[in-house]
Amino acid sequence: MKILIAVDNGKYSEEAVREGARLAANTWAEVTVLGVSEKGGDTEALKKKVSGFCHEFAGEDSPYGAEVRPGFEETAAGVWETGTSGGRKSVRGVVCSGRTADVISDRVREEGVDLLIIGAAPAGEPQWAGDVNLPRRVAAAAECSVLVVKESHDPGTVVTCLDHDQISQESLELINQLVTLHGADLKVVGISGAKGLDDRVQKKMNEVVSYYAGKDIRALVRMAGDDDLETFIRKAAETSLIGIWYGRKSLFRKIFSKDRLEQLVDAASHAVLVLK
Repeated sequence: MKILIAVDNGKYSEEAVREGARLAANTWAEVTVLGVSEKGGDTEALKKKVSGFCHEFAGEDSPYGAEVRPGFEETAAGVWETGTSGGRKSVRGVVCSGRTADVISDRVREEGVDLLIIGAAPAGEPQWAGDVNLPRRVAAAAECSVLVVKESHDPGTVVTCLDHDQISQESLELINQLVTLHGADLKVVGISGAKGLDDRVQKKMNEVVSYYAGKDIRALVRMAGDDDLETFIRKAAETSLIGIWYGRKSLFRKIFSKDRLEQLVDAASHAVLVLK
């Protein structure tokens, strides 16, 4: 797995890195910590921040090596890099100048990122150099799965909804990791249309429950109609970490437009995982 953690100088970015470090330690992912300077004036501050974040991963028992290379090397115009050394996996620290949303999008595409992690402040609070809508826009538009991290305390429940049978093994494992890391309960919700739950979805739900049972995770199962899905998800987001399957065949794309998805990400009290 390749994880990209986008950071700035906000406290919410510290939470994002902590969550990314916990996931990376369990999955042995390849990690890039990305800081972006839109105006070029805070490049040095971001370098210190990104270098400090790399130290979160380094240690004698870490698969990422015990040391962070001193300083940053300019590898291209407006791009500086550092990283850990001596490990079986790598953590790269990258600082780029440019428009934040564009730089993140370019990195996701160029590096073949599987999961983008980005921090967000509570709704209405300042963040991302005044671009308060950046995390929600990135979550809706990114070409990979996105975890928007908010609260520092653990959610009591992870809620994930199944509306089709084309769920990747990688997505199931990511839900498993989040449930394990947070010591949370898991609730799997089947989405039924006017004709009830599709047979293929029912079969997939049974497979998912068995998959998690094999990992000693008890998955609670319930059904929800597509007519009240949005209300159900919004209410669940007040107390739970929400996992939304937003792939090309997902019913969520029909019910949750990008605008509505952005609103959900903005309003949620806990983290939101958008799986693609």
